[in-house]
Amino acid sequence: MDGSRRCQAKAKATGKQCRKAAILGGTVCQKHGGGAPQVKAKAKERLLAEQAVREFGLASIRDPERVLSEIGCIAFVQVGDLYDEQGRILPVKQLPPHVQAAVASSEAIRGNVDQGDRQFDKLVKGRLWDKPKMLELLAKHHGLLKESLAHEGAIEIRWKGEE
Repeated sequence: MDGSRRCQAKAKATGKQCRKAAILGGTVCQKHGGGAPQVKAKAKERLLAEQAVREFGLASIRDPERVLSEIGCIAFVQVGDLYDEQGRILPVKQLPPHVQAAVASSEAIRGNVDQGDRQFDKLVKGRLWDKPKMLELLAKHHGLLKESLAHEGAIEIRWKGEE
């Protein structure tokens, strides 16, 4: 059995590690919780992440620097980066990587822009990820935004029978 697939659970009495194989993508065997829906879901998520790393050559999806980089791309993208010098929107493949990361969706459609010319034009409809939300996440990460809850007053606790 592959050591990395061994169940990570330990016996309470002896403290020895379980000898069974963990479920695929999981860290525990069926007996130690591998059959639970949430454990199965997490195991499936791990398998899909590993597959993405293998197939698409992603560096590491668990890399905190990569996460911050992606958030930064979305937070600091400028709409002007989507256009060429003539004011035409660039095809997605020609966008710089930091701008591509900020595009949530794009769709090429045909429509009549000028009603009088009876010509159908190729239009590009796009949407960027939520920039204010990404700025908020970065501000929290850098300690620029702190959420706190203040409570003023007293709380009195009475036991049953104490009146």
